[in-house]
Amino acid sequence: LLQQMSMPRQSPQAAAVAQFNILQQQRMLQLQQQQQQQQQLLRAIPHQRSQLQQQSQPQNLPLRSPVKSVYEPGTCARRLTQYMYQQQHRPEDNNIEFWRKFVADYFAPNAKKKWCVSMYGSGRQT
Repeated sequence: LLQQMSMPRQSPQAAAVAQFNILQQQRMLQLQQQQQQQQQLLRAIPHQRSQLQQQSQPQNLPLRSPVKSVYEPGTCARRLTQYMYQQQHRPEDNNIEFWRKFVADYFAPNAKKKWCVSMYGSGRQT
């Protein structure tokens, strides 16, 4: 308003152009401020990431506990044979109790451990 009051009378077109220029300058300043904020955030990310990694890694603890495998040679082959045998020799009436037990034995969340599937990817096939 002060600029408009101090300026001599202009045509409506000239006033619109002047107002447009002012708005454009304000928008450019906003964009520059946003870019500066984004650059500051981007510069801070690697620093924050390294801090988080340091915090998330427990100090002086081994990554894996030294637990020995409880599987003996032939365990996986035996369990695979049991799986196939149970599938082929299911009850004639095809009852639900058989299938509940079958699913619990071979497809439960801990079934990988029971069925030794996880051993096959490690090159320790038995």
